[in-house]
Amino acid sequence: MTPALTTDWFAYAAAHDDFLARFTSAYRGRHQALDALWWNSHPETAAPSGALAPARRLPALQRTVFARPAHTPFASTPAAADSAEAALDLQSLERELAGDRLAFDLSLAHALKAEHPEPSQASAPHVPANHGGPAPTTSVCGDHVPPSRPAAGLDTAARHHPATPAQRRRTGRSARHGDALARWGVLAALVVAVFLAAGSLASAAISRATAGASSSAFASTGASTGAGSAATAPATASASAADAANSYAVIFTHAQIMIDVPPLPLQFPSHMVPDSFRALSRGEFSNGSAYAAHDVDGNICLVVYGNASDYATSCASEAAVAAGGLQLSMSTSAALNPSTHSVDSATVDLLARWNPDGTFTIGTTARR
Repeated sequence: MTPALTTDWFAYAAAHDDFLARFTSAYRGRHQALDALWWNSHPETAAPSGALAPARRLPALQRTVFARPAHTPFASTPAAADSAEAALDLQSLERELAGDRLAFDLSLAHALKAEHPEPSQASAPHVPANHGGPAPTTSVCGDHVPPSRPAAGLDTAARHHPATPAQRRRTGRSARHGDALARWGVLAALVVAVFLAAGSLASAAISRATAGASSSAFASTGASTGAGSAATAPATASASAADAANSYAVIFTHAQIMIDVPPLPLQFPSHMVPDSFRALSRGEFSNGSAYAAHDVDGNICLVVYGNASDYATSCASEAAVAAGGLQLSMSTSAALNPSTHSVDSATVDLLARWNPDGTFTIGTTARR
């Protein structure tokens, strides 16, 4: 295993005492060096020393902050006051974790630099001194490469003919111009970094919105029999793979985005926290929409809208959701073919399931 391919620095340090010694000598963080190495790869689990992970409180704080009651002053309700306190705790914890990351990165860079030092001047190929003659060359694979420094004769001439005051002023202006360009270059790099960060956040939001919109689609079909009655034809659309971003443990750890808000005229169930809604399914042409949410008691819920006036909910504790997910069934009146804006409607039975890993499935059966 080489450091360049390593992701578990704790395991690497356990097998390389010299690396561990260099990392430990350089580490200036608030934790033990071995614990810092462990938490780099296992951020939410206790270290082998028994120390609890500093980031263990992060998901719960994020869920509390990002699912706070909507349109409510922080101090007006106990739940809102708890959310305000959690927001301050989250900011403090994020600053601490950023400091931990910086201390780790600096120590890791020191340990790796000592393990793979840059070529020193002593190891550079010997170039014979030149006393005013033609510039020496170095042969590399048969090609002649000019030296990277000026000939010694030029250095000697510079020492015997110092620059005039006018030359020094021009040199100073050039240096200041170069410093200004360097500062502008740093500023430009910072601006680019900010735009890249904003772009990555926007990309993440778009990705999450796309996943919410396309992870599942409602379908309802009716097949006519010879007697003229409508036979039921089940149609099921399901996510092709587990969507970790929609798992119960992750979906509430990010701020609500536009697609997470049920559109009008859908109404929020009275016992739900509006800001906690996260879209699981919102197809363009669908007989309903599905969301994950919190209720006012802190339970995790699955909310499915059959139409603008019908909805069903299923709620359970976080432990229960982690063990078995959530499932609900409901009957509602819906358009037979929403994509054509058909006015024909039927009673539709919906069966929805949200698994702990984020996979969401919904089955529909239409009947006249």
